[in-house]
Amino acid sequence: MTPRERFIETARFGKPDRAFILPPWTWKETLVRWQDEGLPAGADLPTCFETDRELGVPLQMQGPYGPHLWPPLDRQVLSETDMHVIVRDEEGNTLKLFKDDPLSTMPMWIEYPMRDRSDWESLIKPRLDASIPGRRPQGEAWDRFVAKARGRDAPLGIWCGSFYGWPRSFVGVERISLLFFDDPALIHEMCNHIADFVIEAVAPILDEVPCDFAYIWEDMAGKAGPLCSPAMYRH
Repeated sequence: MTPRERFIETARFGKPDRAFILPPWTWKETLVRWQDEGLPAGADLPTCFETDRELGVPLQMQGPYGPHLWPPLDRQVLSETDMHVIVRDEEGNTLKLFKDDPLSTMPMWIEYPMRDRSDWESLIKPRLDASIPGRRPQGEAWDRFVAKARGRDAPLGIWCGSFYGWPRSFVGVERISLLFFDDPALIHEMCNHIADFVIEAVAPILDEVPCDFAYIWEDMAGKAGPLCSPAMYRH
């Protein structure tokens, strides 16, 4: 079976030759350690670990901590020391990062981009607009992707937003937990807008390239349990 056939059979509870195994994702430090232990530099991880492969639609939807706001905000360095730098990033987060390797760990959040409805209206909502060009390749670059995707033997996925994770990334865990009760109308408005935005961004792509699966990123639980109750999730 090809990886795509195997994925579809697995997802449909069919009879694959074996379970579909996602390729590994690693932190940079993990790769460095593995290389110190003998992994060749530049090694192909799916080959090394005998996993399957997946493809993704080149749609600028999901950022490192939440949605890609488009157009992005200007990145600003607010302060720095020999070890750390505090920045306001392209998504509006104020973060404290390691200066020498800012992506080696999760950052320390100092402030989130949205404090109230006015920030939603002025900063976030206008940048979740599928009519603004730039979220995916155009012209020949897009045609090359479409041709490759139509002839694929690996499953193709597409990012399809988030209805807890994205709003949480706008305001933080504490604030969204209060908003569920203090301003449910704002939560409903955000979720409705996200749904419309995702449909408008994704539907034209699916007309050209049917996908095999969708990513819906929630990031809504940890080792101590979920960040919102089952009843709130159903609501």
